Amino acid sequence: GALPRGAAMAADPKDALVLKVMRLRRPTLEAPGAPGFAEAAPMPKLMLPMSLTQSFVGESFTGYLHIANPISMPISSVTLRVELQIGSSKLVLFNNASNPVDSIAPGEFFDATVDYVLRDQGTYILTCYVSFAPPGSPAGEPPGLLKRSYRFPALLPFAVVHRAAQLDSQLLVECAVENATGGNIYLASSSFEAALGFRASLVRAGSEEVPLWGSGSEMHLLKPRGAHSLLFLVLPEDDSGDTVARVRALELVGTLALGWHVPDGPSGVMEGHQVRVRPLPSATGLDLRVTSCPGRVRVEEPFRLEVEVVNRVAQAAEPSLVLDPRLMGVVRAHGVTQYALGRLEPNASLRIPLDLLVTAPGLHALQGVSVVDSLSSARTEPQVLCDILAF
Repeated sequence: GALPRGAAMAADPKDALVLKVMRLRRPTLEAPGAPGFAEAAPMPKLMLPMSLTQSFVGESFTGYLHIANPISMPISSVTLRVELQIGSSKLVLFNNASNPVDSIAPGEFFDATVDYVLRDQGTYILTCYVSFAPPGSPAGEPPGLLKRSYRFPALLPFAVVHRAAQLDSQLLVECAVENATGGNIYLASSSFEAALGFRASLVRAGSEEVPLWGSGSEMHLLKPRGAHSLLFLVLPEDDSGDTVARVRALELVGTLALGWHVPDGPSGVMEGHQVRVRPLPSATGLDLRVTSCPGRVRVEEPFRLEVEVVNRVAQAAEPSLVLDPRLMGVVRAHGVTQYALGRLEPNASLRIPLDLLVTAPGLHALQGVSVVDSLSSARTEPQVLCDILAF
């Protein structure tokens, strides 16, 4: 007579088992590490199709795998192997080959969960391999195989732009953090790990250094394309040697980690953003640098900083210091815009006080200041001399 329907289905190994892969996501009311956050009773996780979920760097990915037996005969020796790949890196998240499932009865199932923190930006590939012995197959027959692959991107929640300015043996680092998602997101925390031999602290407007070295935990809600600025102070851990030269030669200042939280959604930490600066080149000819500058100034209130001009050539020079208002932006000269410095012998230097004021709050570059030698007509190239923090 005719075979039972279940036995007929078992003739095609692809029909013997059904594999479903879903994404588990547990919404949180607040971001971990945020003020007022406490671990409450676990909230139920949402089960979402793989194709409908968006992931961000720093998020914990949890996959739910469900293997069901829809036929009328038991399926034996079931193994599951789950791999996650990004670029050339591949990781095995689950593998029960050493201890396969003996049997899955008709109508029953086997399930498993896999977890991984998505630390890198890019496209991930989740591949699931199922191996089993088809019902009624003789010993030695090749196993039935089932394979499913799913691709999903991990996107950066923030775009970060940074700049740095040296003030003697200190370095001010401003990081502008912009919401790179299509919806609202919280900047939940920040942490700056300085390079070896240096330490960092978060600076707040109108206050001294934050007691927590290099970190902050205030929540900031950012709308799409909204931004928030973080200002860090980096300085040597000790005063040994020429600290100004040590800061001047610094290239990798440190790494920035940013905690994030999607309202009614997941949370995570975006780690490893490197803050690099271009080491200042060795000076040639007439050298212009800032020797002292206030740590912070008030808007529209005059202040004084000091610059130094050094003659590094073998001939005498007669330099003038010129301030170009067109290039100085919101930093203005409070008084004269040109200083005649007189005769400057080889390897000699001269310090000049400059009276300035700033017309808007924020971290502003001091630029548009150059030195012109009336004897050789040499001129220093325009550059950013330092940044001025105004409140």
